[in-house]
Amino acid sequence: MQTVASERVRAFIAVDIPDGIREKMAGAAKEIETEGIRAVAADQMHITLFFLGYLDAAQVEAVKEVMSKMDSSEFGVSLHGVGTFTIRRPRVVFANILYGADEFDAMHKMISSRLPAMMKLEKEEFTPHVTILRLKRFDRVTTERARAFIEKHRDADFGNFECREVKLKQSVLTGEGAMHSDLYVKKLI
Repeated sequence: MQTVASERVRAFIAVDIPDGIREKMAGAAKEIETEGIRAVAADQMHITLFFLGYLDAAQVEAVKEVMSKMDSSEFGVSLHGVGTFTIRRPRVVFANILYGADEFDAMHKMISSRLPAMMKLEKEEFTPHVTILRLKRFDRVTTERARAFIEKHRDADFGNFECREVKLKQSVLTGEGAMHSDLYVKKLI
């Protein structure tokens, strides 16, 4: 785990996904990757519980304190099928969480209720998911490709795993994409 000096870090709270499941989702996403549709790299796939934005060292410590008091138990997660927030003009395509969504929702609510107000950047309703594709163009052809991919993988079984920990992660934006590292790991009970 990294330590945070006086600089601000781009941070989020997330759950990592086992390599085999990430590779399976990445393999499906590669089927459709083309100009205007970018597959998320397997090593970047995770379940985001809370995006925090840029934090200073004191804020990072405050988030660690909130996370240290989480009393959530380990639970099973099943990733099954794909979807999007809006089929009319999809911006992302994600793997659905069939089992475990209620537990992720409860964790999100607990974290949200305990974080200082200045850290609450999210305005949209929380929907636990794993982003596997990002659409960069929104023309008819790209949209139809995304819709066809969603239909083809509507019932795809990506796998199951036990959620045993939640992480505070740093995200460094580079020309090659985001690089993630762990700042803090909270083991579930």
